[in-house]
Amino acid sequence: MTERDNKQYSVQLEPEIIAKIDYYAKEYGLTRSKLMRNLIITGLDDMNILHKAGVLKMIQFKDKVVMTIQNLINDKKLYVGKNGNLKVKE
Repeated sequence: MTERDNKQYSVQLEPEIIAKIDYYAKEYGLTRSKLMRNLIITGLDDMNILHKAGVLKMIQFKDKVVMTIQNLINDKKLYVGKNGNLKVKE
């Protein structure tokens, strides 16, 4: 991809994140833009590996299970017993 093929996008980040990006950009002699581009590329590479291994689907499933349990507890249909086990209210 040539420099002319690149597209510019805007993202909103918290000041603390920008400060960390700026710190590492300066530490390694990169521009903020170059470091952010590198982080996105490596993050996507990592995500692709996790996707192919099925890890991301497992994480989504775990999140759904946890949310379901939290909702049942909030609705008082489920509670944690004295021994730490989940109990269904009858």
